[in-house]
Amino acid sequence: MTESYPTDATLNALSGTSDAEQGVYYPAISDKPWYTAFYKTLYRLLAATVRAGDLRAYKDGTLTFGVRAGKFLDGDTVRNYAGASAQALTNNQTNYIYVIADGTLTVNTTGFPTPSTTPHLPLATILTAAGTYAHTDVTDYRGRAFLNLCSGLSASDMAEAVAFFDATDISGAEAETLTDTSNADALHVHTLDSGVSDVTATAAQLNEAGTFFGATDISGAQAETLSDGSNADALHVHSRSGLEQDASQVYKLPLMAFRNNDGSAMGVSAAATEFGIDAADGGGFWGNGNLTLNGTPANSTTATNYTAIEVPIPPEYDDGETIIVWVRIRHNTAGSPTVDTAAIDAEIYELGLDGEPGADLNGSAEHTDVSSSWAYKSFTPNPADVVKGDKLLLVLKTTLAESGGVDAWMEIGSVEVRLDIKG
Repeated sequence: MTESYPTDATLNALSGTSDAEQGVYYPAISDKPWYTAFYKTLYRLLAATVRAGDLRAYKDGTLTFGVRAGKFLDGDTVRNYAGASAQALTNNQTNYIYVIADGTLTVNTTGFPTPSTTPHLPLATILTAAGTYAHTDVTDYRGRAFLNLCSGLSASDMAEAVAFFDATDISGAEAETLTDTSNADALHVHTLDSGVSDVTATAAQLNEAGTFFGATDISGAQAETLSDGSNADALHVHSRSGLEQDASQVYKLPLMAFRNNDGSAMGVSAAATEFGIDAADGGGFWGNGNLTLNGTPANSTTATNYTAIEVPIPPEYDDGETIIVWVRIRHNTAGSPTVDTAAIDAEIYELGLDGEPGADLNGSAEHTDVSSSWAYKSFTPNPADVVKGDKLLLVLKTTLAESGGVDAWMEIGSVEVRLDIKG
């Protein structure tokens, strides 16, 4: 829905005034020359938004991107990132762009790393297709790192960090209360990896923070009703909905849970249009430990195989955010076949409460570049209506055409779903 504006009379009344918060000048109706007044407004807007451009990924070529210069905090150290341009992207993939703690720009197609393992600043994802991408294919992820939990910092460290972001100085006595766990107005933040941190915040301060983020007023009596135990005004945050979006989480799907296209259990060997389970590596299970889904061999024919699985969406999923299905696949052989076509396609449906599917959510074209080497093929469904607790039906279809009279078949080594989650 289009955002509404004030009335024309209200807007015209701004003529010749300046915004009280940012100092942006509203050109007067009588200003001449008009372009000078416009430059004045533009100058102030750029000054007010200069930090918003830090570390922003942008399109600078057909399959390249750039990143603006900027600063970020690595523990107690302020890092200066000089920016970059003409950085290569992988075609027909979702490219994940981030900066690690030492300032190294990283691009991959497997997802953002786990923060506890690899501290990083997520910058953006860029979805490429057919040798190019549009500006709308750049998704800004800097907001994930906008708020960062600080621990073990002195009052001067905190003041320096706040001053870095042009905020109010909180040094001295005000900052020292951050370590005072007996303070009656403490805000307890229960993190997922570091226990409980006590940060002093009065009800008025909580209200100011809530207002800044568009939250409901929690000052006064409302804040007092949040009291818990011995702490008179403690706000205990346990809700996942209030957490920041985390890096993509990988959920590996068990291959033995896959079914035939008609819902029946898979057998050991593949039937005409079905996949079969191979846990024996062709020579007895004991001591091998391999597990793949094998399609029907094609020998001077075209073999088409299907398999399906239900995928529950976990409670930590961030509603409507990115979902990517990754399939590790190759075609195997019993000799030297003539493989004319090897392709994999996916249909992804959201199942209703009655088990009836909606429309196919997968907007990606099928992959026709399956080779004899293991490789991941990704499918990105439209997640707009998907929420936590939903259930998806994933149907995989492979096609293999062989014209040389030698057995060749499709093998699926793993299937995983990557989800943007909270917490």
